[in-house]
Amino acid sequence: MLHPSTADTVSSRFMGSWIDRAQTRIREWLTPLDRVAAMIPDCDHLLELGCGQGILIRKVAARIPRITGVDYDPRKCAMAREDLCRGLPGVTVVQGEILTFLAAMPDHAVGCVVLADTLASNPPHVQERILAESVRVLARSGTLVLKIMDTTPVGKFVCSRLLSELIYRVLRLSVSSDQRLFHQSSVWYADCLARLGLTTQLAALHRLLNHPFSHAVVLGVRV
Repeated sequence: MLHPSTADTVSSRFMGSWIDRAQTRIREWLTPLDRVAAMIPDCDHLLELGCGQGILIRKVAARIPRITGVDYDPRKCAMAREDLCRGLPGVTVVQGEILTFLAAMPDHAVGCVVLADTLASNPPHVQERILAESVRVLARSGTLVLKIMDTTPVGKFVCSRLLSELIYRVLRLSVSSDQRLFHQSSVWYADCLARLGLTTQLAALHRLLNHPFSHAVVLGVRV
């Protein structure tokens, strides 16, 4: 018979694994990640900030020789390593805080930076710092791929927020279930990237795919 504390630990690990895998399935079902992956250009080194369980990394790993994923959630990092790192030697998953990780990187170190539904977990002033550091580490002619939930159209954004409330606060399918979300518009992000010297392009995925949620991508290219 397991000691009570051991049994609690086993139960906690099982529930944590179940929750993370459930969140993965929900995210794959509700988010057009194949379309986002198609917008990630080929490059020598891809950096995904807020990589979670590595869903996007899996979709592009065959054509990008070196990929680094960063996430602060240790459970999601463990899942990503289990799923990716054993079969894909070019993939590295780092558990840590995004700004701390970026601060240790040299200028112009990566060909592409991806943030997929990551920035809204931070207040606007922190989002601006993350974007500035992401641009700093971006190689010349490199691309920043920013997947967001746009604040327009309002009806689709409200549906998106209600879904987030269900997943995070009701079902609590994340270690960050109590965090506030600070969604900004695609225009706000495009303006931030333009001020940082990138040429920007907006893609309203919800319109292109007739999707009920306000998925959008902001692309920024360093020239």
